Amino acid sequence: MSALTLTDTKDRSLTAELIEASAYSLKVRRMSDQRVLDVPVSMLCEEDQAFAAYLYQTAKDNASSSSSGTEADKIWDELFKGM
Repeated sequence: MSALTLTDTKDRSLTAELIEASAYSLKVRRMSDQRVLDVPVSMLCEEDQAFAAYLYQTAKDNASSSSSGTEADKIWDELFKGM
């Protein structure tokens, strides 16, 4: 994944690689020293808070769609259930 720049409410910037997005924080790897940090969404500027919410929703949507499987996978599982 590529680096992104996050800005906090005090206009300080952090360049990092996104590892995981949750409802309340972003887990990132800081590019300057490769340290993994949890950044609270509440610390971010309004624009980056909206971006964090988008990242979280996208991750949540992807997780639910991948766990449900495709229609073909469901049919295959039903056909060979118990074998």
